[in-house]
Amino acid sequence: ALFGLHALPYRIAFFLLLAVNLVLLARWSRNLSSSRFAAAAAALLFAYNPVMPEVYYGNAALYDVLCGFFLLLALNHYVRIRRESRPLTLTNLLVLLAFYGAALGSKEMAVSLPGVLLVYEILFHPHFRNWGKRIAPLLVLSAVTLLAMIQKIMVPNQMTANINHEYAPHFNAGQIGRGYLHYYRLLVFDDHLKPLFLVAG
Repeated sequence: ALFGLHALPYRIAFFLLLAVNLVLLARWSRNLSSSRFAAAAAALLFAYNPVMPEVYYGNAALYDVLCGFFLLLALNHYVRIRRESRPLTLTNLLVLLAFYGAALGSKEMAVSLPGVLLVYEILFHPHFRNWGKRIAPLLVLSAVTLLAMIQKIMVPNQMTANINHEYAPHFNAGQIGRGYLHYYRLLVFDDHLKPLFLVAG
């Protein structure tokens, strides 16, 4: 609205948001690992993989970038509190829900958040102390996820109402592996990097 159809301000804002996402990812990785190297490596891998050209050069990828932004805010918020072994208060939960709602509103891939937080609890807090208070926020997030998915699937919208627009997802592990191998060969300046080395790495 401010700049009309001039793309430059949009692209500047887009790349600023990508930079903020890198900082948030590095911060989250640092909180998980307490390692600057791990945080730097995670940020590098986050920025440098086969799907990123579509994000870097496609204007429609803003939804993905915004979803990542709000998810990373939610993850950082949750981990910051749980690192101190404190359960979430009602205020903490409302902030988490606000970030999650914004992420879901940006793109449906945000539904991964409850699962990621459950894995975090299992790996970093494997004890059973205060398990009721610890699991309650995850149950609330799961309920929100369920409601969001019901709304997406059951309420008619442009994607579900168009019977001519059928989408059949497919998974091709070989194609994905070749894509990653190509990009990591570029990253390490070695066209002869072997797939086995990449998998081991």
